[in-house]
Amino acid sequence: MGAAWLSQHGKPPTEADVEDLFAKFIPLQMDVLEEHSRLILSAGHIAENLKSRGLKIGSTTGYTRPMLDVLLASAAEQGYRPEISLCPDDTGGGRPLPWMCLRIALEFKLSSTSAAVKVGDTVSDIEEALNAGMWAVGVAGTGNEIALSAEDFAALPESERYVRLALAREHLKAAGAHYVVDGVAAIEPVLEEIGDRLSAGERP
Repeated sequence: MGAAWLSQHGKPPTEADVEDLFAKFIPLQMDVLEEHSRLILSAGHIAENLKSRGLKIGSTTGYTRPMLDVLLASAAEQGYRPEISLCPDDTGGGRPLPWMCLRIALEFKLSSTSAAVKVGDTVSDIEEALNAGMWAVGVAGTGNEIALSAEDFAALPESERYVRLALAREHLKAAGAHYVVDGVAAIEPVLEEIGDRLSAGERP
């Protein structure tokens, strides 16, 4: 990326260049965001089931607040309604800084961040969780590690799906994830195991 910029502009990119590109990117992102905000399969049902068991659901994102508001409205229509959702605009810093996670823990009045589980499908999600002192669960089958829609991923030959999933698991585990699952549908047994470990006095 740096080499391509240097070739085109004759000098390395500056912070001002990055800010300018981001400012131009935001309207483009807003135009397509709702169209591409389909909820991950089972996420809404699982979240509601966890809430019925007394667990609280919060979320963090790297999007801006206007982007997040679009996503939250779309998610609510599809059955996913976290009790609190934060973005870097809310705390002055994004992943892998722990500030969004720490503010959620404060809002939920947790006695310790070790009582929280951060679930995410990127390396920065895992780093955010660890920096906040939380359990980190990586989801290998979605996100940047796979970088395909569910339909495109399913259309791959089985051998290629296997390789991509294996690499995604490896990257998330190498980042420090305590657990890695292939999809959010597998999250509930992991949460139960974490609950047992907490009861036994273990901490992340």
